[in-house]
Amino acid sequence: MNCVVCTAGEMVEAKVSTCLHRDSRVALFTSVPTYKCDQCGALEFRDEITECLTTLFENGARPTSYITARHFDLDRLSDQATDDVTSTAVSTFRQSARIHAEPALDVAGSMPLLLTGT
Repeated sequence: MNCVVCTAGEMVEAKVSTCLHRDSRVALFTSVPTYKCDQCGALEFRDEITECLTTLFENGARPTSYITARHFDLDRLSDQATDDVTSTAVSTFRQSARIHAEPALDVAGSMPLLLTGT
């Protein structure tokens, strides 16, 4: 199956980590089966996988473990920047975000899906 994003790559089976979030709730899912482009890294989840993740998230299933995460709101971070490294990182992010702005992937209604390959 060819990649619909780059059209040059082949979609291969892979396992990835992904987060679902809504309001202040966030869930990290690991070892999620998906198809990943061997050229550009684009991900494509089967409908039943998306439904499974959404059901686990929405129904409050007991997680495997609990983690502590650091939250960075980049819109607010620049106001709190206390050093040149932080200021440069935030500036670079904002510049990149303007150049590469893309619509969020929408899965199961209004729930954005953040994707990170592993």
